[in-house]
Amino acid sequence: MSTVGTQTSVERSPHRVVGCRVGIDENGLGASLGPLIVTAVVAEVEKRGARAIDDWHSDATHGAVLGDSKKLVRHGDVRLGEAWARVLFNEAARHPQHLLELISNVPVEHLQSRCPKQAKKQCWNDSHHAFLAEEPLLVLVRDELKALGKVGIKPIRVRSRIVCTDELNARFREGENRFLVDLHSMEELIEGILERTNQPLGVVCGKVGSMFDYTRYLQRLGAKEPKIVSESKEVSHYHLDGYGFVKFVKDADASDPLVMLASLVGKYLRELFVSRIGGHFSRRVPDLRKPSGYHDPVTGEFVRATAKYRLKTAFPTSCFARIGGRDT
Repeated sequence: MSTVGTQTSVERSPHRVVGCRVGIDENGLGASLGPLIVTAVVAEVEKRGARAIDDWHSDATHGAVLGDSKKLVRHGDVRLGEAWARVLFNEAARHPQHLLELISNVPVEHLQSRCPKQAKKQCWNDSHHAFLAEEPLLVLVRDELKALGKVGIKPIRVRSRIVCTDELNARFREGENRFLVDLHSMEELIEGILERTNQPLGVVCGKVGSMFDYTRYLQRLGAKEPKIVSESKEVSHYHLDGYGFVKFVKDADASDPLVMLASLVGKYLRELFVSRIGGHFSRRVPDLRKPSGYHDPVTGEFVRATAKYRLKTAFPTSCFARIGGRDT
């Protein structure tokens, strides 16, 4: 399996690695503007590391830089997510676009290839051309990464599936709602991880909406004949013969450290795109406030205020706002 370079940052341990654990979460599922981001963080774990992950909900010592992303970052300030993304790649990225290229599970050139000329600068302008996280925050994150290594958890890979608004809309028209796109993006990432490791795998994903019977909707993993261990509103647990387990856990971003990391990185990436969208239109329409992309008054006003400009320039509607309701 290729690494993200963190193993040079984490102290080596004499304890034996027993497998890989994976945390996967989404960002932007319920938004109206901007992409859906699904992120996976892979870690090699020792026995004590697996225990630490399973017992994490009772450990309150990591709250400053590793915890529920809803409490640690917010629209307009995702520096912590940026810091984690940079440190997980051993700080190899030179600028945000380079970091995006390192993380994206799909080559950026392929993502850009579906962009109409009128819409490309909306998502691929350079309005976010510099990192914002400063050295004191990076130090805290480096220390936390070392602390994870000391308990037998060594993150080795981070990948995000970026699903732009146009792709979401195209898949919706073909009968795949945003919940299924989220689930199938998770599967896409899991399949990629399975192709790169021969170690036992344990995957924890954030729950997809209120879904609890996942076998009805699985595509890539469905071919591996997952066996139901349990299904409920809280946890849906499946066993894959020869591979390991996959769980979909309610509020996993508040209880599993790898899901927390996935959510923090994903929030940063989504904010990067939403900031680009806001910057693109604010340079063309006066007095715009930059939106969060969710269903809030500022985003609603952003949509209304840009309507005349978008109509005048024949801006592709499918690249701007999602079709379908919030629950589809």
